[in-house]
Amino acid sequence: MATAAAGEGVSGRLSKAGLGCGLLFITPFFIGGVATLTSGIQGMQAGDKNAHVGVVVGSVFLLISTLMYAGLFVGLNRSKRINAIKAQYPDQPWQWREDWAQNLVRGEGRSNFVAAMLFALVWNGISWGVIIAAWNDLTGGGDKKAWFVVLFPLIGILLIWWTVYLFLRQRRYGVSVFRMLANPGVLGGALRGAVEIPTQVSPDAGFKVRLQCVHRYTTGSGDNRRTREDTKWEEEKLIQKDLLGHDHTRTGVPVFFNIPYDQPPTSDSPTHIWKLIVYADVPGVDYRAEFHVPVFRTEDSDPESKPLEDPTVPYQPNAGDYVWPEDSAIELRDSGASIDVNVPPARNKGCILFLLVLLLIWNGAIWFMVQEEAPLPFTLVFGFLDALFALVFLSALFYSVRFHAGPAGLRVERRFLVPVGTAVHTSDSLLKIEIDTTMQSGDKRYYGIAAIPKAGYKLRLASDIPDKRQAQWLARRVAECLEIDCQE
Repeated sequence: MATAAAGEGVSGRLSKAGLGCGLLFITPFFIGGVATLTSGIQGMQAGDKNAHVGVVVGSVFLLISTLMYAGLFVGLNRSKRINAIKAQYPDQPWQWREDWAQNLVRGEGRSNFVAAMLFALVWNGISWGVIIAAWNDLTGGGDKKAWFVVLFPLIGILLIWWTVYLFLRQRRYGVSVFRMLANPGVLGGALRGAVEIPTQVSPDAGFKVRLQCVHRYTTGSGDNRRTREDTKWEEEKLIQKDLLGHDHTRTGVPVFFNIPYDQPPTSDSPTHIWKLIVYADVPGVDYRAEFHVPVFRTEDSDPESKPLEDPTVPYQPNAGDYVWPEDSAIELRDSGASIDVNVPPARNKGCILFLLVLLLIWNGAIWFMVQEEAPLPFTLVFGFLDALFALVFLSALFYSVRFHAGPAGLRVERRFLVPVGTAVHTSDSLLKIEIDTTMQSGDKRYYGIAAIPKAGYKLRLASDIPDKRQAQWLARRVAECLEIDCQE
């Protein structure tokens, strides 16, 4: 039976003490914004050339603090409603959220867009204000180190681009909802329902549907305070058929996941969030929806539960029908009894571009530290990390693998512009072929396959494969040619 403690704080609670702390936190920003804005206006009236910086920065702080005040009082009123619901359903935390109580979950897209917009507004308000204040130094041939501040508006432009992208996604797809057939999802049971998209979406590659349990926690303190997320459990499926194919105004994505009994329930102390993520590659703006779903132990939870039959199987592609794509960056020659594979360098252009931008920013920071004669230990640490980033970048650009798998065994050749090593294993010396995740960018995951010897280290065969079915097919074929097990 679920207890109130299991889901305490799921929807949050704002006490009078919390209200007081919130006011104490926001008020200095509000007062500082008013003072800076007033000073800027007075400076402009007095003919100060840099006074407009105070007007911009003060206006930003005043706007943000006002919005924070409004959010604080809206949260207080919401807390009162939630506390009344908790008193009515003390042992049913899945009734504490308004949408959960209606057997549905609204997507997080709108709140993510608002958060991105506010962050972009604050970042650009401050960074462009600094640029305006330093404009004379930048254009007048002053201290060249002042050019370092240009990095911050450039980051601000990227934040604006991301905010616009989220806005376009919100406008194109609207607010998706996950309609639960049973509330809540059950540990030692299942989560079942369907995601309803208020417009027609027909991705060629289908929808990737992922359920994951995430542990969110905070480490450090002060300026070193960081919020991190660790994935405790997850499962992903590919859905290619629309539940509402007859309705050209909506799209329905069926959802079903068996949930292990031994996973933590949705809670705030410690914070465990169950996320249902639906993603699809669509020309222009990709579709993405995230839902925080209720998953608890209930009277239906069974520690000895066996996986239930998946009703979404008819909507999933048949793995046996998979055909290796002609446009794949990985080249192969399959003769039936054996397979030859070439994994060339520079396959992931987006990753290479990201690493290049990271290197440019990082080296800019090191240059600034050298110019400012920063303490040597700091410069050495940054230089060491820079060397690691450079090695990763060069590996993505130049590292490649060729391997042959067949009755005689496995032969792997590695190249880094020139051959750097060859490994040979007989089938008897190998335990299995394994699939794992090698990289993740947002919701897009890249997969790899590796040979696991009975003795020795994992032997990486391929990495950064953008399609899980592609990785599964390749792993199965390699395992079949070697006549060993394949672990997916």
